[in-house]
Amino acid sequence: MTEFKHNLELINSPSELNASSRNGRWVRLLPVNPSMIGFLYSLSIDEWVGPRWRFGGSIPPLDQFEQLLNAGVTSQFVIQEKSTEHLLGHVQGYNFDFNNGYGYIGIAMTRESALTGLGIEAGFLFVKYIFETFSLRKLYLEIPAFNMTTVSSIANVAKLEGHLADHLYYNGHYWDRFTFALYKDTFIGKSLRDIWHSIRTQQIDSGFVNNKKDLRASAKNTKGE
Repeated sequence: MTEFKHNLELINSPSELNASSRNGRWVRLLPVNPSMIGFLYSLSIDEWVGPRWRFGGSIPPLDQFEQLLNAGVTSQFVIQEKSTEHLLGHVQGYNFDFNNGYGYIGIAMTRESALTGLGIEAGFLFVKYIFETFSLRKLYLEIPAFNMTTVSSIANVAKLEGHLADHLYYNGHYWDRFTFALYKDTFIGKSLRDIWHSIRTQQIDSGFVNNKKDLRASAKNTKGE
């Protein structure tokens, strides 16, 4: 895995991205083809990735996986690291409501690449692609509280619009689920540099927590406390 350089000067603005809106500096988004189904199935059954992905840790039968993967999906890609051509993860847009202008997105990364920062660029490319391609005004992300790194990061760039207490069961405990919204009118025009800076500041201004310590406390459910 190529080391992700945490350097704002190296992050391109949208105008500097390659001609393809799905082609970034470090990663590209590839259309899903049959040869990738095995990789995607391995993501879904991984004990670390699975609970954080759309299937919520359930293990679908292999012969039904492709059908379930495509259910309700309007757009999806596999994330590939450009320097190594390794497959890193999956982005998916689903349950689009064109009448009311919203949809849902999900991002899954392999355990090895989850903390490299490459998922930030992949997510940026995908959200930008969705907003530029479809007539949607906002995109929802549903994130379990046990995925603390993602929750604390996305809270810097998206608006908290839903909080379901004790909603998900995982690893012997019930956890909250947060729903964040990315709005087109505030996202379009931002560069990857802007998004990266927002995430790096670790300052959550959504009003429900002030820092990561408070967020962890908010997410502890049914643990005898």
